[in-house]
Amino acid sequence: MRRKGDFESIEVILKRIIKKSNLTSKFLEEKLKKKWKKIVGEEISKHIIPLQIKNKILYIKIENPIWNNEFNFLKKEIIEKVNLNMDKNIIKDIRSKIY
Repeated sequence: MRRKGDFESIEVILKRIIKKSNLTSKFLEEKLKKKWKKIVGEEISKHIIPLQIKNKILYIKIENPIWNNEFNFLKKEIIEKVNLNMDKNIIKDIRSKIY
């Protein structure tokens, strides 16, 4: 426990602020978007785009029904790759929307 007059590190303070303001998921979303091409590959990243993470569900948009069908075959593998590349289990499912 911190005593009066003791200083906290900026890291501790920022982590507390981020946690209280629910910014953690936004940081993870941005990190995932930056790594998306590396995670899924160049071709898939052209047709399947991550939108947001909410309650450990990754929401994506998919170019057309053909890619949606391809995604259904790759879904489990993409979940594993995302969690591996993000160094933690940030998603448990993916939901798609065709645009």
